[in-house]
This record gives sequence, C-alpha cells and structure tokens, in this order.
Amino acid sequence: MSINANQNVPLKIYLVVKELLRELGRPALTLLALAALTALAVNSLRPDGGLPWGYRPGAPDASARVTEITEADELERLMELPGAILLDARDPVLFQLGHIPKAQSLPADELASRLGPFLERAKARPGQSQGDLAPVITYCSESLCPLAGRLASALAEAGLKNVFVYVPGFDDWLDLGRPVEK
Repeated sequence: MSINANQNVPLKIYLVVKELLRELGRPALTLLALAALTALAVNSLRPDGGLPWGYRPGAPDASARVTEITEADELERLMELPGAILLDARDPVLFQLGHIPKAQSLPADELASRLGPFLERAKARPGQSQGDLAPVITYCSESLCPLAGRLASALAEAGLKNVFVYVPGFDDWLDLGRPVEK
C-alpha cells in the first residue's frame, strides 16, 4: 500500500484502517468493537455519571444563564459585592481539607436534597432588592471538573440570576498562592 504525501489526513487514516481491516479481517473488527464497548461501559461507571457526547468538562449548560470567569481577581471582585455567595461543588471531605475563603460547601450531588433551603437563603440575602444582582459563584477542583458547571446550571434553571462559574477552580487558586480556609 502506498499513500501519496499530497493526500489529506482523513483519507490517509481511512486508507490505513481499510488496509489493516483487509489484512487482519474479522478478528480486528471484533477487537475494535469490543474495545469501543468496553470504553463506553467504563465511562458510564464513572462516579459523575460519565461524560455525555459533546460535553465540554467544566462548562455550564449552554441553556442556563451562567457566566464563566477565568481570573482569580475577577472572583475576588465579585465576592466583594453585597450578598455574594461562593459555592464549593467538590466533595465535603475536600472542602474540609481546604477551600477558598468565604466558600460554602454545596456538593453538586447533594443539590436535589438541599436546593429548596438554599434557594430560600439565597433569595433573602442582601443585594437581592436590586434585581437579583448579588452573584452566586460556583467552583470545583479544576477546569476539567464538571461539577461546578452542573451546579451553576441547576441554580440558574431554578431561577437564580447572576450565576457564575470560576472555571480554573481551587487548584488554580492554590497555584496562584491565594489564601485558603480550613
């Protein structure tokens, strides 16, 4: 088999795969199918439910009214606003080991049981008389962690306005040498 250097990459890949399948036959195709099924099964067993197709980890649901922030200085500026709430979406054990100052623990997997009481407190906080301007900010461990985005989306869909996700997360906060509470 010869592949011309001027052929495009997808065509080269197609030709290589076609040649391999012709050479190796049915066993190769069976092995490839088994590998794909195994990967899907392992993904579905992940503690966070696996990654759905087209999901970008850390990003909130596009349908929700959520704004991503990427700078620690911006997070600090938002936290200075009256009534601001910072929510740590990580596991409570990680929260106890250290968290961003003023953060409250609200793990994404506990949201269903804690949403009602949280919303009552959130809507009664200072700054809400100005049209729901007080921010609610969520964060997770790092940018690939989907929990902060899921939590922010759920809060926005429940009616909270001015919801943010600090995308870089706690690891970035630490790397920047910012203060930590325990």
